[in-house]
Amino acid sequence: ASLEFLLKTGRQPDILHCHDWSSAYVAKSYWDDYHPYGLYNPKVVFTIHNMNYGKTKLSQAAYYCQKFTTVSPTYALEVGGNEVVNQHGHKVGVHGSRVSGVTEQEEAGNRLN
Repeated sequence: ASLEFLLKTGRQPDILHCHDWSSAYVAKSYWDDYHPYGLYNPKVVFTIHNMNYGKTKLSQAAYYCQKFTTVSPTYALEVGGNEVVNQHGHKVGVHGSRVSGVTEQEEAGNRLN
């Protein structure tokens, strides 16, 4: 519904930030269903909070996003080498995704800068 709203209203956000398996379909849907029809500006960022749920969806999101993050640098190391996010045989996704971990302190600092 959010992608449809953005397309219909002509809004072009800088980032679509999706969180965990329940929103994982948004990355693929953006490229397949909205980008070709005028929603051209956003970059897709996907944050993995927990790899224990929705592994197929997480894999798809990692493949279609431009960057994916985790809740910590340590978890990024664990996730980055996981077969779930590398299921398609790519260390980076089709749209140039990379994995990194972000701490709450870094996130708060980025909001302030």
